[in-house]
Amino acid sequence: MKSINICVIIVLILLGHSYSSYSQNLVPNGSFEQKKGRRTTARPWRFVNTVDYFVENGRVPPETEDWNPPKAKNGIAYVGLRIYPDYREFIQIKLTQKLVEAQKYYFEMWISWSTHSNNFAKKFGASLYRKKPSYTSDYYITTNPPQIELTDFKGIVQSDSSQWMKISGVYRAKGAERYLTIGNFSNSSFKDRLKRKNWYSLNFWHHEAYYYVDAVSLVRLQEYSAEKDSILAVTAPVPPESYANENYVYSLETDSSLVMKNIQFASGEDKLLPRSYKDLELIMEYLNENPTKNIQVIGHTDNIGNPSSNQKLSEKRAKSVYDYFLSNYIKKDRVSYLGNGESSPMTTNETPRGRRLNRRVEIQLIN
Repeated sequence: MKSINICVIIVLILLGHSYSSYSQNLVPNGSFEQKKGRRTTARPWRFVNTVDYFVENGRVPPETEDWNPPKAKNGIAYVGLRIYPDYREFIQIKLTQKLVEAQKYYFEMWISWSTHSNNFAKKFGASLYRKKPSYTSDYYITTNPPQIELTDFKGIVQSDSSQWMKISGVYRAKGAERYLTIGNFSNSSFKDRLKRKNWYSLNFWHHEAYYYVDAVSLVRLQEYSAEKDSILAVTAPVPPESYANENYVYSLETDSSLVMKNIQFASGEDKLLPRSYKDLELIMEYLNENPTKNIQVIGHTDNIGNPSSNQKLSEKRAKSVYDYFLSNYIKKDRVSYLGNGESSPMTTNETPRGRRLNRRVEIQLIN
């Protein structure tokens, strides 16, 4: 097995300690195989972009039919994440309880590099925060980095004798952390993200690293057994939640049009503000879960400036949202956009608050 340089932020190596307490894994459905009736499901995990879900002897994810996936590390199911120079996928989960300030927690997950890939990732890790970062924005990659991260500039890959490799570490909680995110958090688009497997390949210009993820656990430190090198925890029960309950964009099913108040722009500009990405990811989740649904993005402005300029600005704002979806591999024929300028205010333009609300984006469901 090649040597690996492990960079773990806020991590202590566990040597010579033994703990024997038993408690719950704080990660619900850590092995991605919760039963919902007769069906196996990855929920309540949230998929950021088109994460693949594998179930042994089950339906094969699209475009993976000729792959040779591994056996699950635990049970029968796991997920698969793509990493491209300009695109990547994450999985996110709400923990069963908030972390306690100054308490140490042991994190563990198992990953497996896919032989389908022509690149290795140089970094793979996990983050823990009080609020759910929107990692499709580089802003959140910078401001919410992973606390536990494996780094290997030669490329992360399991040994020839093993299907899976472990990433683990100890995290000292700041307090009230509730959201766990897993994936590649590299800042740069290629230099620190991918390592080519071979200099020559049939898909030389297609740079992709693909990793399977399984057996995710987070427990209080005293519930870790260094002697057995494993988590002593039972699977946490899945909270009674669904994507539809958590994601209000699903109201499009009945309302057909939705004002996205959190998708915002500075006055006179068409660049998305960082707070916008939370709602953008919710819309993208809806589109990925409903591949037959299409949307139209409608941009609006306040009445500051002349109507002609505002019309152009509303079109640019709508296109900024449209471009976001295309950059995250939503097909072009599923999204359209237009601008309405200042012609359709939702409230008064006489106050700063009113003008801020009028600088909005609407999402309309197109059947």
